[in-house]
Amino acid sequence: MNNFNTYPAILLWMCMNSLVSSIAVNSDISAQTTLGSAETQWVLTLKGKNSVILTPEPYLATLAQSFATIHPELKFLGQVGIVDGTFLYTSNAVSSTTDWFKKSAQDYFENQKISVEVVSGAAQARKKRYRRKEVSIDADDSEAETPSFPLPTERESNSRRNNRNSGHRRNRGSFGKVKHQIAPLSVLQNRDDKQQQEVQQVKPPSNVMGFNDPHFARQWNLFNDGNEGRIKGNDINVVPVWRKGINGSGVTVAILDDGVDYLHPDLSGEVWSGGSSFDFAGHSGDVRPDAGTDDVHGTRCAGQVAAAADNGVCGVGVAFGARVAGLRLLSSPNASSNSNYAINSAATTNTDAAEARALNHAPQINHIYSSSWGPDDDGASLDGPGPLATLALEAGVLKGRAGRGSIFVFASGNGGLEGDNCNFDGYANSVYTVAIGAINHKGNMPSYGELCSAHLAVTYSSGAGAGIVRYFHYPFLC
Repeated sequence: MNNFNTYPAILLWMCMNSLVSSIAVNSDISAQTTLGSAETQWVLTLKGKNSVILTPEPYLATLAQSFATIHPELKFLGQVGIVDGTFLYTSNAVSSTTDWFKKSAQDYFENQKISVEVVSGAAQARKKRYRRKEVSIDADDSEAETPSFPLPTERESNSRRNNRNSGHRRNRGSFGKVKHQIAPLSVLQNRDDKQQQEVQQVKPPSNVMGFNDPHFARQWNLFNDGNEGRIKGNDINVVPVWRKGINGSGVTVAILDDGVDYLHPDLSGEVWSGGSSFDFAGHSGDVRPDAGTDDVHGTRCAGQVAAAADNGVCGVGVAFGARVAGLRLLSSPNASSNSNYAINSAATTNTDAAEARALNHAPQINHIYSSSWGPDDDGASLDGPGPLATLALEAGVLKGRAGRGSIFVFASGNGGLEGDNCNFDGYANSVYTVAIGAINHKGNMPSYGELCSAHLAVTYSSGAGAGIVRYFHYPFLC
């Protein structure tokens, strides 16, 4: 079962008169393998004097859009997230080369009394992104040894700096398979004495909330009564929060993943926030996964976050009063021929701009952005957000959620068995994100878990013989 790492995200929520500018053009050729054609993509950035980016007033967006209007071969996709002064264009026309685009932009904007500066397309490097892989419910605990990290030599330090600046691989030798377990005490041991006494004295039925959802009794991660050999009280202690009327109401959680099946009865109706959802490959608002694919990861994540309560279907979400949106950024290798995704093995290959747009989509409606994906968990990859995605994370934190800041939650990874370390994952290790790790129902770090100084918290996931209730595509439920 995947380490979806969404529960703490919910708890974090609850607990031109004269326009003189320059233009930087970043280009990217993105192979659309399923369509057999090449789509050219450009990010156009409007800058003021001394590279100060202009405030994106409506006239600035209108000006950027009018550039595409006089060139029918261009498609204007709008601003890149909420990154000031950046706009995205694409074209499938063979004649639409980067040189042509640069010359056209220069001619147009100089007529608007805007000077043009052209920058290379390094910011649009394509990167492989992986959904956090499936792990067995029988995954063992990690080996009980305190991790010991050797101090790098000067040569190794320089090598890592070079890798960070130019590549995606790191020296596997120094941080090979580290035998690790920082074995957390059980949740009971971490609670104060009063809480422990309450848990020990009260003997509630399995359906402590009286929900009629048939699988709620199996959701030990939400309420653990000690049945089926599990440790009583090893859960996220959310029932007392629910009893206070805190259930995620008023919160919208955006699932950045492979789509969400909004026809599922636990995710439809009031739960679904279709207006703040988007497919960033198909350029449409329909994020339902392609039929006949393995794109179920996002639906599972959405169910665990906000599945409706007391409706007689499956289980309940940790924040059953919240709404969910789908931001489709990933896809399976067997995606349909209608997909614009560039697929490589189990990875989706994204542009920096696509990730930036997803991370900033509808930032005043979507409050929390939940991402259970990232670079490869292979113990060798050194990767993270590109320049635009980094700017999008910063912009979200500063401007999202009515100025209170978007909350970006990332799974830290499932590469423990490969010796991976989430310090090398630039999403988990970003100052703008919350990185969440995993423990199993025994309160121990599972073997697939990754060590990481960037962890803010952990939550329950699969391992040691117990998993989490899964959600599937309708008509299959859970």
